[in-house]
Amino acid sequence: MVENKEIERDDQTEKTKRRKILFRGKRVDTGEWIKGYFMKFRDIYTIQREDDEVFYCKDRVIPETVGQFTGLYDKNGKEIFEGDVLKDIDDIPRFERPMIIEYDRCGFGYKEVGYNCVTSIDDKEFGLEYFTDEFEVIGNIHDNPELLEVKDEN
Repeated sequence: MVENKEIERDDQTEKTKRRKILFRGKRVDTGEWIKGYFMKFRDIYTIQREDDEVFYCKDRVIPETVGQFTGLYDKNGKEIFEGDVLKDIDDIPRFERPMIIEYDRCGFGYKEVGYNCVTSIDDKEFGLEYFTDEFEVIGNIHDNPELLEVKDEN
C-alpha cells in the first residue's frame, strides 16, 4: 500500500510541475479582470492576452492586483489564483474561517483569515493540493475585503 501512495504523490507532483503559467490583474482603465502573460517594464505592469480574434493585446494593470495561477482548481473547476479567498465546504470542515492564497518565499501557500501562519499548498498533511474538491473560491482580497474581517467567535 505504501507503494501506491508514493505513486499517487508522484502523480500529483507531476501535475503541479506542469501547471500552466498564467497571471491575472485588474485593468487600469476599466477595472476589468484579465488573464494572460505578465510583463513589467520599469514602473509599467501589463498583461498580454489574446482577444476573440486571436490578436495579442497588452493591457496595463494595477500592480497590487497581479496574482499568479497556482495550478489548482476549486471544486467547481475554477482556477485558484494568488489573492483568492477560499471556503472549506466539506461536510466536516478542517477550517472555520476563509483562507487566503499567498505566495510566500518559495511557493504558494494559504493562511486562515486572522492568522499569520502560511502553510504550503503542497504540504504532505495539510496541503490544498490534495483537497481542492473540498474548497470553493468565494472571492478575492481586492474585490471582497469584507471576507478578510475576523468575525467575533464568542
